[in-house]
Amino acid sequence: MRYVIGIDGGGTKTEAVIMNLSGEIAGSFEVGATNPNAVSYDVARDNLYRLLDCCFNDAGMAAADCLAVSLGLSGVDRAEEREKIAASLREYGDRHGCSCDILIHNDAEIALMAALGHARGIIAISGTGAIVFGVAPDGMRYRTGGWGHILGDQGSGYDIGLSVLQAVMRSYDGVCPETALTGLVLEKHGFSSPEQLRTYIYQPHIQKANIAEYAHLCIRAAETMQDAAARQIVEKAARELAALTNALRGKHPYFADAPVAATGSIFKHSELFRDTYRRCLNEWNEQRRLGRRTDVAISERKPAHGAALLALQAAAQAGER
Repeated sequence: MRYVIGIDGGGTKTEAVIMNLSGEIAGSFEVGATNPNAVSYDVARDNLYRLLDCCFNDAGMAAADCLAVSLGLSGVDRAEEREKIAASLREYGDRHGCSCDILIHNDAEIALMAALGHARGIIAISGTGAIVFGVAPDGMRYRTGGWGHILGDQGSGYDIGLSVLQAVMRSYDGVCPETALTGLVLEKHGFSSPEQLRTYIYQPHIQKANIAEYAHLCIRAAETMQDAAARQIVEKAARELAALTNALRGKHPYFADAPVAATGSIFKHSELFRDTYRRCLNEWNEQRRLGRRTDVAISERKPAHGAALLALQAAAQAGER
């Protein structure tokens, strides 16, 4: 059976979807991170190799029958970064008798394809990191945000998680009122005092993904416990991601009325985040007297599915040539 593989690689995990030429899913697998900014390049490469091993061996798929591998990898944007990854995959393919096409996309591009089924419109992603990405009908690509946790990752799980830790310490200092976040964070680690966070959080192995884990505690405190500090953190993150989305909507006439899709764990798990984000988009509409509302389609399909669809599209085009 001939088939394609779609891969979604991030700073926490990497997923692969095997798709036959009829568009049916034939298998899926998951390994660790492949964002070279979150782990080393060698670790990212080895995890990709491990993922392909799963596709070819565990799924019982013949490597020679794979027509294309399509990847959306966070942290791999520059041409030289893409070529380095592609070269490693070609080397893997040579060793395993696979001469398929290697296609490397922006991770937001595969999410857009998964959400809308076509490569036009706007996608907002809020997971460990965050980015807003848009493709106009003329093929022009635009982005806002997604500059990493130092230059700017507003609206992300990392952004929320960092705010949680800072809120706990500000409450401990007496600068801010008590918050349910303190108890949740201490319970997570089995700590007796917020002071113990300092020793833990500054360890060399603590990465961006570890900070992003606190976002789920914040969502719980905001939506189940109605904690004021947690609600402020979630709403602020949603407003900042909406501001990035509205900035992108101003970059091309098509985007003002383009479909907007959203994906990522924060959108998935937080109703407050989703509602605040939608409200901010429609406030932008009202300010410009557009006379219409913007709905936000929460993607039901994983980005790896979008990567597989792009691979399928490329395989079809190659077959026509």
